[in-house]
Amino acid sequence: GNHVLDDELLTARVAAEGKGMTVCPLSNLKLSHRIKGKRFGHDEELVMTDLGQHRIKEMLAKKLKASVHSDDPAFFDGYMNANYIELARAQDLKQEDIVQLAQNAIDTSFLSPEEKAAKTMELADYVTRFNAAERFVKADTGAAAGQVRRFG
Repeated sequence: GNHVLDDELLTARVAAEGKGMTVCPLSNLKLSHRIKGKRFGHDEELVMTDLGQHRIKEMLAKKLKASVHSDDPAFFDGYMNANYIELARAQDLKQEDIVQLAQNAIDTSFLSPEEKAAKTMELADYVTRFNAAERFVKADTGAAAGQVRRFG
């Protein structure tokens, strides 16, 4: 899914068709995934050396249905949650980004429409409960917003 961004027409088509793009950030990193980038002011193919270089934010901004997965977790040192956590840390993903990635996984799954609706409700309920718990902890500790812990 990462290289869809290398072609603007393909990116637009995939976004318009709502096709799912699975990304496995930790395996991308371990396999020295090649990314497009700028070096000394010139477009160049670079090797990903940290997750801060991952193009997940660009995928979300272009309305691609990207979702986070794990690729052979024992070999690449990370199950799905580790991929979410490490990517969120490296990219400073916000709660809405993480929720969108999870929703994209639901939307592009092979579940029936009824099962997708149920999973969407579960996700919304989880986010609601998480936010309520975080507000409680902040109120109880007197911490300012963002000082307790980040989503993910």
